[in-house]
Amino acid sequence: MPIDCIKIDVEGAEVLILDGMSEMLEQKAVATIITEFCPKIMLNSGLKPIQLYNRISPGFSISVVESEFRQVVGDGSIQDAEQFLKLENSLLNSGSFVRPARTA
Repeated sequence: MPIDCIKIDVEGAEVLILDGMSEMLEQKAVATIITEFCPKIMLNSGLKPIQLYNRISPGFSISVVESEFRQVVGDGSIQDAEQFLKLENSLLNSGSFVRPARTA
């Protein structure tokens, strides 16, 4: 049975959770993942934020939701690793939500 939505809030260990879910992700058993993303916390945990992009981008589209008002930022879409790195750099002093959604 497919899972509609998983919320991950693990203070910088999102990549580790996604690694543990790799079989589910490969089987496209998850429609949506909502996770808070703070590059500074990930870096302090010894992980690289681009690893999050690398785990999510193969099967999901990525939308950025502003953390205070929970609204999509701009068009909300991260199309490639370069855009993700720009997002990472702009968030190094704040948190935001990355909401991947399964692509068709």
